[in-house]
Amino acid sequence: MHLENAKVTDYYDARWAEESKAITSEALLRLSRILWGFSYIEQRKNGRVTGAPFRAGRICDLGCGYGLIASHLTGLGDVSGVDYSPGGISTAKLAFPNIHFEVGDATTYRPTIPFDVVVSSEVIEHVPNKEMFVATCSESLVEGGYLILTCPNGRYKHLNAGGTISNQPIEEWPTPGELLRLFRRDFDIVLYDTFRTDYFRHGINRFANSYKVRKFVNAMNFDAAYDSLLGRFNLGLYQFLIAQKKSTNPGRTHP
Repeated sequence: MHLENAKVTDYYDARWAEESKAITSEALLRLSRILWGFSYIEQRKNGRVTGAPFRAGRICDLGCGYGLIASHLTGLGDVSGVDYSPGGISTAKLAFPNIHFEVGDATTYRPTIPFDVVVSSEVIEHVPNKEMFVATCSESLVEGGYLILTCPNGRYKHLNAGGTISNQPIEEWPTPGELLRLFRRDFDIVLYDTFRTDYFRHGINRFANSYKVRKFVNAMNFDAAYDSLLGRFNLGLYQFLIAQKKSTNPGRTHP
């Protein structure tokens, strides 16, 4: 193993051991979005949320870290977790022994049997070869399968100088345009927006998140709608993507 790769592995081994001790509010927020994404997929497939028992089939958490998200998906389908960090996978196996976890590189991993849904949260920005990451997402899915992804918003990456927001070994945040271009070749974009819109007070966010504006929005009980509107204008810290793998056989559709 190259020295640089060893340093990255050591970093994540230590990080996942530490983060597994408690969930952060930021991680909880991203998790809630991902879980909502499954409901959105059902609504899209059936025209509404039916209330019937829900099974998403086979699910892969790509870049699973210490297994937090994977552990919350077990009620939705058969879950597997894949991560670059051997230490993270060891931690996940101890914490969640009922889930299949394995060490794998997000740019080269290929499952024996493709999945119905791939979830990947806060991973692509830490991968230098994003085209290969997209290829892994595509090759890991059945035709018509779904990808649910979150990552930081690259329009704010200049504000992360010195690692003030995130300080992992690789911090290459894609902009909204870059993210969508990466996935459009192999995927149909089902839903895209941003969230955590109250994080910044720079540029247009200085006005959007000013004390007076937020106070007025709160007084009118308009918080959720206001944050949704800002998210649609790509003003959130995090990007949220649901995409469906294009079919190479027009006559074949996802169940």
